[in-house]
Amino acid sequence: MPLDSDLQARATQADTSSRSNMPSHMYVNPFTGLYLLTQVSNSFNGLVEVIVGPQKQVFRLHKEILCNFSSYFRAALEGSFAEGLTQKIELPEDDVTVFECFRMWLYSPISQKSVPSASELYRYIDVPLKSLFDLYVFADIRDIPLLQNFTMDTIIWVTGRTVTCIGSLIHHVYGRTTPKSPLRKLLVDWWIKFPHLTWLEEQYYGNYSKRFLFEVALAQSKLGPQGSKMDHDLWEARTDYHV
Repeated sequence: MPLDSDLQARATQADTSSRSNMPSHMYVNPFTGLYLLTQVSNSFNGLVEVIVGPQKQVFRLHKEILCNFSSYFRAALEGSFAEGLTQKIELPEDDVTVFECFRMWLYSPISQKSVPSASELYRYIDVPLKSLFDLYVFADIRDIPLLQNFTMDTIIWVTGRTVTCIGSLIHHVYGRTTPKSPLRKLLVDWWIKFPHLTWLEEQYYGNYSKRFLFEVALAQSKLGPQGSKMDHDLWEARTDYHV
C-alpha cells in the first residue's frame, strides 16, 4: 500500500564541489549522480540496520518504510527471530552498490508510483544494463514488487532508446532467475523483436543456456508464418512484464 503523505522526497542536481558539505540525510545516487534529499517525518523515526556484503557495510533505514515495500524485510524485522529482536539484518551475499540504489529508490517519490512515466526514467538512460538486471534480481529475491516493476520499466526504456544487444547478459540473468521470471520473458521477446542485432557473434558464444534457446524457439513457433519480428512495442506493453 502507498505510504502516507508525510513521506516526501526530492531529487536535485548539485555541483560536485559541494559534496563534502553534504548533510547526513542527503545521499548521492551512484547511478545518476543526482542528490536525493530525504525529508522524512517524525512518524518514521524507528531505524533498523541492514549490513550488506562481505565488507559488512551498514545501512540505517526507517523500519516502517522498509517493511511497507518488502514482505521479506517485514517478516525478518517484525518476527521473533534474531533479526526481529536486534533490529539488524545481514545480507552478506548482496552487492553494496545494488543495495545503495535500492535505498535511493526507497526514499524517492518514484517508489510510490506503480507505473512511472517515460520522462521520469530518462535520467537512467546511461545506467549499465547489468546493474539494472542485478537490481531487478535483488527486488525479486527480497520480494519488493514495486521495485521489480520500476526496474523492468527502466530496462525497457533504456534498451528501447539505445537498441543495445544484450546477448552477453543472458547467461547472467538465467543463472539468477526462476523459470517464470518476467525478466526471462523480456529477454526472449527482445531477441525475437530485434533479430538484426548481433546476438550470435562469436564473442557471445556460451552465453546462452539451453533453456533460453528452447524458449526462443518456442516463442518463434507461436508467431507462425508471419515472420519473426514482434508487432507490439515493448514500452507500450511494459505492464505485461510486471509482477
